[in-house]
Amino acid sequence: MARSICLLRAVNVGGRKVVMSELAVMAADMGFTDVKTFLASGNLLLDAGTMSSDKLEAALEAEFQKRFGFHAEFICRTAVEWRALMDGCPFPEDAKTRGARLLVLVAQGSPAKDAVEKIEARATLGERVARHGDDIWIAFADEGMADSKTGQAMKALGCPVTGRNWNTVEKLAALAQA
Repeated sequence: MARSICLLRAVNVGGRKVVMSELAVMAADMGFTDVKTFLASGNLLLDAGTMSSDKLEAALEAEFQKRFGFHAEFICRTAVEWRALMDGCPFPEDAKTRGARLLVLVAQGSPAKDAVEKIEARATLGERVARHGDDIWIAFADEGMADSKTGQAMKALGCPVTGRNWNTVEKLAALAQA
């Protein structure tokens, strides 16, 4: 069985409420096994057999629309793909010492070629931005994410993205291996 990490985008914000236990029931009802959720921000782990990440995303999105009555994107990676994402982190020192201030934007598809420039143009607090493959990394200054203007650029990236801080990235990796 292939363990997958599925990130639900833009839930439990702006009135788009989803209870994680209901999300887990949905995945189990679809036939996926070893289903777990982590935190209330749309982190779902499951065994998807031989299903590819893009087919898994489509299946989860269709069932989610039926069950919850609104569309939300899922961005899925196998445990192996998740490890590659971690290995591609361009800010390893931040990962070691400032995990809550290091964000990875995981994309469904490929962000615009000028995605880093679009985010950097909004940076006002000394944020550092880098891209590795289709993942975009932001190392925030000590002020953190709350006061940053970089989030405003995310809508212009040309594909759905969702962010997780390094602490969550590591925990999801550990849960995917368990």
